[in-house]
Amino acid sequence: METAVQATSAKIESSKQRLGLTQFVVKINNRKLLTGMGQYSGVSDAQLPDLYRSIDKFDKIGAEGVEKELIEHGLAADAVSRMMALIQAKAEGTQTLDNVEDVLGTNSIAKEALDELRQMAEHLDKLGVPSQFYEFDFTTVRGLGYYTGPIFEAVFTGGGIGSIAGGGRYDDLIGLFRKQSLPTSGVSLGIERIIVLLDEMNLYPDTLSGTVVQAYVTVFGEETRGESMRLAALLRQAGIRTELSLEGGKPKLGKQFAHADGKGIPLVVIVGPDEMVQGLVKLKRLRDGFEITVARESLAEKARELLSE
Repeated sequence: METAVQATSAKIESSKQRLGLTQFVVKINNRKLLTGMGQYSGVSDAQLPDLYRSIDKFDKIGAEGVEKELIEHGLAADAVSRMMALIQAKAEGTQTLDNVEDVLGTNSIAKEALDELRQMAEHLDKLGVPSQFYEFDFTTVRGLGYYTGPIFEAVFTGGGIGSIAGGGRYDDLIGLFRKQSLPTSGVSLGIERIIVLLDEMNLYPDTLSGTVVQAYVTVFGEETRGESMRLAALLRQAGIRTELSLEGGKPKLGKQFAHADGKGIPLVVIVGPDEMVQGLVKLKRLRDGFEITVARESLAEKARELLSE
């Protein structure tokens, strides 16, 4: 789940800050939710692939086109009517999820999906992602059939281009080759479309800065994870290229330091339970072992100073 959130957050931040694009929205959905909606509406398991394919065309053929196609595929008219009402549900923020849950009731797979989407919204908020850059859109499907959970698609809202990035969670794909199910999230970028946009909007930089990560934010455990996410967001907003630890549970600090050192990341950010309570943050420069504790509000300024020395 956190990998999907990180992919979505990083995509939004890089579009805003590194590329200068602000006319976009990331549409978020969950494949399990579409399945739960289908079950509630009376769509059989055998008909679900047709359901996905038709809804995936929503932006191209509209609601009437999708409804017509579903009926042509043999879905009952009342099932289609219920499904169309669900996928077009719209409200402000997570209220959309609440409204759909009120209708779906106790459907277990839908409840699981809605809980995941609420968790994504909570994490995106902690990461400082403005709510105007993402929305829950139940017509978002992503055409590939291997997605198993959250899916997301970045769409240029200025018209004429459409999707510029997309991805999601796929837990079973690697298992096709390794006989082992591994939780995985991925994202792909429409590089050609993004280049066209940058050119048309005069945003294409004369020179491109490097993409090497400058700071690595560690995680002590679940009790400090939210604060680590907020610190990562703070550094990114200050223009410091930042990676947040994705280790679950109570990861070993030494392992996280080894990860940062192995990738050549110069600066490590540490916030434990004590530091979090006191509003403090530790910074460690790996090349010489220099370590300093600073007030939370001074983090970005001190990080820039250490990186420049």
